Amino acid sequence: MSGALELPSGDTVVQLRVVVPRPEPRRGRAAAARRSASVDTIDVGVWGKALQRRVLKLVDGADVVVRGALRRRFWRGPGGPVSRYEVEASAIEVVRRG
Repeated sequence: MSGALELPSGDTVVQLRVVVPRPEPRRGRAAAARRSASVDTIDVGVWGKALQRRVLKLVDGADVVVRGALRRRFWRGPGGPVSRYEVEASAIEVVRRG
């Protein structure tokens, strides 16, 4: 679910992925039954030490509320420049334990 990553600078970031169910569009029941549930996955980075300790104790399946800023990260990969979006978390609240 989550893991700590030490950067070349010596800083540590804890990364986790939050899975969010996507609401089904309004359709007939038969069409909805044929479709599989779809989800969005959101990468979250946690930089503060106190919040990192709490996040590392989370269990898979916990419902959480994440507050933070959307960031776009850039780096050079084997095939050239790469980027991705992630939420830089300032707070994570457990709503229901997994």
